[in-house]
Amino acid sequence: MESASEKFLTLKRALLLALASLGQVGGLQALLVAPTCLEFGPGMSKAILHPRAGYVPKVPRMAGHPVILQAFCLMPHESAEQERLHLHCPVRALKTYVHCSVSWRKSPSLFICFGSQYNGDPVSKKWLAHWVVEVITQAYEARGIALPLGGQGSLH
Repeated sequence: MESASEKFLTLKRALLLALASLGQVGGLQALLVAPTCLEFGPGMSKAILHPRAGYVPKVPRMAGHPVILQAFCLMPHESAEQERLHLHCPVRALKTYVHCSVSWRKSPSLFICFGSQYNGDPVSKKWLAHWVVEVITQAYEARGIALPLGGQGSLH
């Protein structure tokens, strides 16, 4: 994961958080890397993400609730399957993304633009939504499966 491209790290992180939080795109946009908004549990057992101060979600019942990601449990002498799952651990992926994006980050926003004139700037809701669709589309294409409901394919 440490050697993955900016694009892959960002897209994977956006999808995993969207799935884990079951939240709106605006909620993803409200997440920051500031220590008051992002904390990792002991031994990387979990990650707790709080939205930026003043953020009001579209769905009021979600106000004030952090997103909590649980790490995948690893056993001593793990099997090949457990090792594979470790590569998909959402806490590990988040920590790697935050660490690797430091070199191009211009904003405290968790999700930032990459590979353009806006590299390191906060990403818009529109692009966050595009990223989630793109990751899902790529997953279907990689498996050679047709997109459900007449999907339009990649957003490139």
